[in-house]
Amino acid sequence: MSGPETRRPKLEEEATRDNLDIKKNLEKINRSEKGSPHLEVGDRAVEQLSELADRCKGDGKKIIAIIRCWDKSENDLKEVVSRLEKMKIFLPELEGAIFAVDGDHDLRQKTEANLEAVIEREKPSVAAVPVRKNNYSWTAGFNGPAALLSETAKDQKISEENIFIFPFSFDVEFSDDELRELAQRFKKTGFVTTAKQTSGEILDEEKKTDLSLLATDLVSHPEKLIGKNLGRKENFNKLVTLARNTATIVPLSEITRMGGYDNSTNEIGGMEDHDLYVRILIEALREGKILEGAGGLPDEEKKKIMMAREKARILLESLRHPVTYSDLAWNKLKVREKKEKIKREMAALRTITERITALVENNDPNKYKTPEKNRDFNF
Repeated sequence: MSGPETRRPKLEEEATRDNLDIKKNLEKINRSEKGSPHLEVGDRAVEQLSELADRCKGDGKKIIAIIRCWDKSENDLKEVVSRLEKMKIFLPELEGAIFAVDGDHDLRQKTEANLEAVIEREKPSVAAVPVRKNNYSWTAGFNGPAALLSETAKDQKISEENIFIFPFSFDVEFSDDELRELAQRFKKTGFVTTAKQTSGEILDEEKKTDLSLLATDLVSHPEKLIGKNLGRKENFNKLVTLARNTATIVPLSEITRMGGYDNSTNEIGGMEDHDLYVRILIEALREGKILEGAGGLPDEEKKKIMMAREKARILLESLRHPVTYSDLAWNKLKVREKKEKIKREMAALRTITERITALVENNDPNKYKTPEKNRDFNF
């Protein structure tokens, strides 16, 4: 029998196990348009997805990390698996991680085999699921696994409200204290936002805001995020540091409902996580009728309004208490490179802000969802 280093992923039509029909789910999520990202799974994914599905059944919150990667060695993968194992000590809800391998850049074509070797040797408690994407884009690395998880949940009659997606990275590292804070934030709100440490460096672009104080102001005055006020420079500056990092925990049900991350953010410099989080927040603020009030409405309508207000409160609470982490890639950059990166992010966020300003002035009930043409996969 060949060793793990020579094993190749099975074709998607071979990928079925028991009543978890991966082939059917792939047919549902993969889009037919030419050039669209395409998800494939191998035998490891079938086995581990089945295990993940079993773990996610029943009551209680479950967290699944999604990690975009390519050309990773056994040592690289062992390190990140070790980080996940440490995280599970503090965050027992973490059940698995999907490694979204970029088929276009995985030049040595060994990432899946290397991950299998690590799993066989280390036997981690966190289920590790490798999937492969072709016609890769940055957002597709999150959308493909999220769409597959959504279909898996439906297939297995698992509540998507109990599954939380945790976009993770080989460059994200939490200290013990940060992991404790992460666990507390998750247990309290479900939604978690994060903010990378900057190693004591203060760049001009980073001095714009104090995250906690600004979020507190937004909690007290959510109307500042409504209508044309959103596009005002001072309020834009208050938004630029909110929900902008890779490690942001969001319910799978919200990602599915919104139609995934908007792939047009690939063209403006990224910040797809910020775009999704803020769209969910603005929608909750508007549906909660923060400005209009709920007096004189039918009970059913009042109930919907109060639910939207509670969601907005939770989202804003998570922004008031972001969890910090170390960004290993950021720490390696020179000051000039950091400034260039921040400039790119600021430009992307300015575009996102302009889009959201237009959304709030539009009466279309589906306006906050990702447009059909901007979806990498079907949700």
